[in-house]
Amino acid sequence: MHCCLAAAQEYDQRVTVLDLRTISPWDREAVVESVRRTGKVLVLHKDTRTAGFAGEIIATIDEEIFTDLDAPVQRLTTPDISIPFNIGMMKAVLPSDEKPSGENTVVIGLLGRICESNVAAGE
Repeated sequence: MHCCLAAAQEYDQRVTVLDLRTISPWDREAVVESVRRTGKVLVLHKDTRTAGFAGEIIATIDEEIFTDLDAPVQRLTTPDISIPFNIGMMKAVLPSDEKPSGENTVVIGLLGRICESNVAAGE
């Protein structure tokens, strides 16, 4: 969450960061409202890409509000590997703001690409 907030600060009011603290129920209305407002989506979660809850969020967006999207949905997850029990190894795998050349840079890069495409479209 911290890496998302840090990355979003650079883009002022053009980015909405939603922290979905539960997956049952999840705040579908807030996601739909944000997608309709921005037209873009980056789903970040600390789970594997395959069979992770990000897929459910993206499927809902595709089914319910696909025509409101201005670009493909982007997704940043952990790699499809077993999450290690060793704390140091686990930190190396999970997206975090403690890796200045890792996922935080990816989040900032994706946010930049998403926001710049809004500017190019005249929004």
